[in-house]
Amino acid sequence: MIYVAVFNLMVVLRLALANAIRMRGQLYIPLLIALFLFSAFRFEVGCDWTGYLNQYRVYGRLSFSEAVSANRVGARA
Repeated sequence: MIYVAVFNLMVVLRLALANAIRMRGQLYIPLLIALFLFSAFRFEVGCDWTGYLNQYRVYGRLSFSEAVSANRVGARA
């Protein structure tokens, strides 16, 4: 639901600032930074979260060289 709200906010901003080209330019960088922070620090989202968590737990026990050279499931030579 939050993702729909973020999308709707951006659409409303674009429509509200249709004739304010300079204002849109000024809002671009702050909005881009906000979207980056929003996506970078989200917690346990996505259908593949448990898969990534499992990989972290499995490879977390290995040293860096072991993790890099480990045979990955589904990897192709």
